Amino acid sequence: MEIKCPDGGDGGRRNEFPATHEEIHPTVMLSVVGNLTPWSDHNQSPRNMYQCQMAKQTMAFSSQTINFRADQKMYHLQTPQSPIVRTKTYGKYCIDEYPTGTNATVAVLAYSG
Repeated sequence: MEIKCPDGGDGGRRNEFPATHEEIHPTVMLSVVGNLTPWSDHNQSPRNMYQCQMAKQTMAFSSQTINFRADQKMYHLQTPQSPIVRTKTYGKYCIDEYPTGTNATVAVLAYSG
């Protein structure tokens, strides 16, 4: 099986035989949640996997009928926010309409002069 890369590269192939498969886009190797991680190529693989698992569990609007649900244990974000840094996938799938997290705020203060 020979896989051709859409960027025009040979995908590491060493022979001149035509490719039997071709990737549609380089990002289709990852899931939609995996594509939401900015700069995933600069992180360690376990960190990317951890982020994907955490992103699957966060929901800002898990149900429209929260007050009428029968289950006793349900978590939802009180103040969901869109990320400051985002990938192209956010715009493609309109993820900003369904925020799934909060941004960390860091304050830097000079104590003296």
